[in-house]
Parts: sequence; C-alpha cells; structure tokens
Amino acid sequence: GADAYIVRTSWVFGEFGNNFVYTMQRLAESHPRLTVVNDQLGRPTWTRTLAEFMLYLIDNQANYGIYHLSNDDVATWFDFAREILKDHA
Repeated sequence: GADAYIVRTSWVFGEFGNNFVYTMQRLAESHPRLTVVNDQLGRPTWTRTLAEFMLYLIDNQANYGIYHLSNDDVATWFDFAREILKDHA
C-alpha cells in the first residue's frame, strides 16, 4: 500500500470558498423564498475540524490508512439551511 492518509468526510463547509453556507446566504439576499430538499441526511463538517484532524494524524505519526471524520450532528439539507439562515435576516 501507499504511504498516505485518506480522510473521508461529508458536507464540508467553512469560512472561505463556495460552499453550502455561502450559497444559502447569497441566495437569501436575492430570493424571498428558498426551496431546499429534506430527504438527504448528512453530517455537516467544519473545515477547521477537518484540518485539525489531519494535523493530528501527521503530528502524531498515525498509521497510514483510511480515516472517516465528520462532525457529530446529523441534518438534512433543509435543517442545515434553516440553521444557517436563522440569524441571517
């Protein structure tokens, strides 16, 4: 096998870049109503959490391999959008 870390994650969002948080905030400014699906579940994962985990692997010389990381909360895209926009108005 290769000497590598593979980190599997989901629904990554952060302060920078085009991600779901940014998109919802931008759309809310120009659309009075948004339609967001509520039939998909995921674990929104903050970029800082992901970066800190990757640094932990490297700093502690963890075994190479596949790792799974996400934040704890489970949400639908609708739940996530509602949380993003509750303080946006």
